[in-house]
Amino acid sequence: RRYVAERGIDVIVVNFNKDVRIGGLAAKWTGSARVVWRVGVNLTKDSFVHRFLTPRLVDGVITPSYSLKKEITRLGYITDDMVRVIHTGIEEYALQIAPDLARKQLRSKYELPSDCPVAVTSGRFVDQKGHRHLVEAAPLIVKRFPQIRFLLLGEGPLEQRLKEQIDEAGLREHFVFAGLLDDFELELAGADIMLHPAVIEPFGIVLLEGMRAGMPVVACRVGGIPEVVAEGQTALLVEPGRSDDFAIATIALLGDRSQCTSFGEAARERWRKEFKYETMLDRVESYLTEIAGERAVRG
Repeated sequence: RRYVAERGIDVIVVNFNKDVRIGGLAAKWTGSARVVWRVGVNLTKDSFVHRFLTPRLVDGVITPSYSLKKEITRLGYITDDMVRVIHTGIEEYALQIAPDLARKQLRSKYELPSDCPVAVTSGRFVDQKGHRHLVEAAPLIVKRFPQIRFLLLGEGPLEQRLKEQIDEAGLREHFVFAGLLDDFELELAGADIMLHPAVIEPFGIVLLEGMRAGMPVVACRVGGIPEVVAEGQTALLVEPGRSDDFAIATIALLGDRSQCTSFGEAARERWRKEFKYETMLDRVESYLTEIAGERAVRG
């Protein structure tokens, strides 16, 4: 409270539930600052504390997708007019390399056949990311593209179980575990397609990373994903958990070089127009200015 008062802070941006209480109480005790809750996943709970405190402590909410907005307003104490949807944006990547050279360097880095198609998947090895459905889809994809390699970026508690599933399917040579990388620009620039089998996804930043790299996408029609990609223009979408459908979509896209190219070009352009970091900052700044202005008027 003292910190807020001494510095004349207009808006406090909070993230987690505890932040809402700390920032909200500080704002109310000073009687001046406004509170904006920036939500990345659904943290609302159907409890008295949440129902009573949250609408009294929060003046506005930012979500990255309309899907998440629908989720957090479901219980009613966060109202529709409290929420502003501002899509997350990401910066341009630093790697400047010709596509053919990126493909060559990627395959050399992981000791892959020089002519193999590479499908990249990025995300924690947890149930909601749906890796097991990718492994279930893999036999059909491998049957059509025997040289394909699935490059998995990330780590997580289900990694060992996933490796066992791959071994049981006799697919070990087709899967490459790259681990958790600080820099994976080459992995995106040198791959042919991004596969994102997530069954729960409030937004999907990894899809932005793939789009920024000019990569066609196969993903699931769930959460914020349909808002990030443009179905039929930058990506093919299937229902979550439908492994056979996921395989069929992947085969169709990989088998059509012209469509892969057009999807990739459209994806890059969609990122540039809608999801650049600067665009997000402008929208956030505009909203915070609006919220601060409401405080000034009410004051």
